[in-house]
Amino acid sequence: YMTFKPRQESMKNNPFFEGFIYGTLFTLLISGVSIFYYRATVNADKQPSYNTAPAAVKTNLPLYVSPSPSKGRDNAPVTIIEYADFFCGYCKKVMPAIVKVMQTYPDKVRLIFKNYPLSNTPGKGSFRAHEAGVCAQEQGKFWEFYEKISAASSNPDEAGLQTMAGQIGLNPQKFNDCLTSGRAVRVIEADLAEGKAKGIQGTPTFYINGTEISGAYPYEKFQQIIDSFLKTGSAPAGVVTPKTPAAPPAKAEFNDLKGRPATGPENAPVTLVEFSDYHCPFCQRLDVTLKQVLAAYSGKVRLVWRHYPLPMHAGADRTHQAAECAHEQGKFWGFHDKLFAQVKHGWSDSDFDNISKELGINLLKFKRCMQSQDSKNKVQQDIAKGQSVGVRGTPALFLNGTLMTGAQPYESYKAAIEEVLKQSAKK
Repeated sequence: YMTFKPRQESMKNNPFFEGFIYGTLFTLLISGVSIFYYRATVNADKQPSYNTAPAAVKTNLPLYVSPSPSKGRDNAPVTIIEYADFFCGYCKKVMPAIVKVMQTYPDKVRLIFKNYPLSNTPGKGSFRAHEAGVCAQEQGKFWEFYEKISAASSNPDEAGLQTMAGQIGLNPQKFNDCLTSGRAVRVIEADLAEGKAKGIQGTPTFYINGTEISGAYPYEKFQQIIDSFLKTGSAPAGVVTPKTPAAPPAKAEFNDLKGRPATGPENAPVTLVEFSDYHCPFCQRLDVTLKQVLAAYSGKVRLVWRHYPLPMHAGADRTHQAAECAHEQGKFWGFHDKLFAQVKHGWSDSDFDNISKELGINLLKFKRCMQSQDSKNKVQQDIAKGQSVGVRGTPALFLNGTLMTGAQPYESYKAAIEEVLKQSAKK
């Protein structure tokens, strides 16, 4: 100890030794920072991009890019893509068939879920339920949520969604952080845009190896298509893979509007031709907006109605026929408002009779009309016209021949109308 101490003291006082120690520490520090940066960069390159939002979404928030929820092997020979709405009665009705499909073909079928809420307002209705589903997916619990909400006897409100989250074991803080961040909204909007590009008109819609079927079909229908693909590699006879629809004309022409239900002056500078479905929630929303448009541009806008009941809405043809029979007695718009006051799939003939009585419609003439082929033909003629001008779903609105799809906000129609009026003033 006595001999070592003087040597230690001499090293402490040696400037060269102190420089060596500090230099070594500095080198180690720089190396550590470099390694950390390198690892962070490499890992970032391996992750999906979080900064690319759909073009229609204007936001500075990062986009949570999550693969769509799926079940089954990635390389399964049959892939089913389901576009569904958690609040859709038909979607709930078809769920047992889908469950049986996955149980029957555990290694041969892959199921992919896509969000397609018929309520397109973030934070409300079924859109909010789909936000909760995306947030459950973030925690790896989508299918538990899917089964829970599909089995619910009623559509859950905000408190109900929180209860479901707790029941399936979600972390409440992460769940609520996801709901308030806006990440889920952008995932859903991306699914909606994808579905609309495919021409989806309602829910549920399935693509089985590219073959589209829409509606709540029984298990046997899915079994028939799946077995055909497994045996022959193609869909069974009679089930046709949809082709890309022909591009609609840039500007539609309507020379068959005479006699169609209309409101507003015939010589108005702006004519709106609406193809709509009384069983469609989006159409109900547009109806409210169009009333606002007609009030704001009284005398300048004419609205013409065209029937376009969607094939997956059971009974919709009959509902539109009833509206056409009300039109025959000059009571169309009153009947129209009654139907849109409560969008539902269960309209009955007795409901139509009750509405007719409220509006002072001659019930005997109305019943005769409902039995006639003429009223059915007029509905079908509207459908055929819509298809010829590029209508792929509802609502579809033509503003002086230019197609505007979906239930857009009032501001969109206002801007388009103002531009037409501006151009008219120059002539």
